[in-house]
Amino acid sequence: MLYHKLVESHLQREGVAVADGYRSLSLRQLHHEAAQYNAYFTSLGLVQGDRVAVIDRNPIDTLLVLLACLAGGYVFVPINVQTDERIKAAILQDCSPRLLIEDVSALQNRCLLYTSDAADEL
Repeated sequence: MLYHKLVESHLQREGVAVADGYRSLSLRQLHHEAAQYNAYFTSLGLVQGDRVAVIDRNPIDTLLVLLACLAGGYVFVPINVQTDERIKAAILQDCSPRLLIEDVSALQNRCLLYTSDAADEL
């Protein structure tokens, strides 16, 4: 089953889908926020197959980018924040990401600009 079909079949369920001690999101909220990121990535010109590298400490933010990548057909490239700088550079050179995100929360204000029909696109 495709990701978006699986999520759509469970959107009506209430309750916490993910929590990290600072915030918690329902499945509906995860879907909505991931759709916002996906719409923003599309507005940047990303297309299916483009690589999106993420170096971030926040697990929920990283999960949102992963879900947006699944929805948009992008290749998600997670990089541990504790990875040595030389190794990070080698990973980035090897995968040649179209987008590098070092702080997902900094994208949130930009993503909010692309909410009109974003949830329907995911």
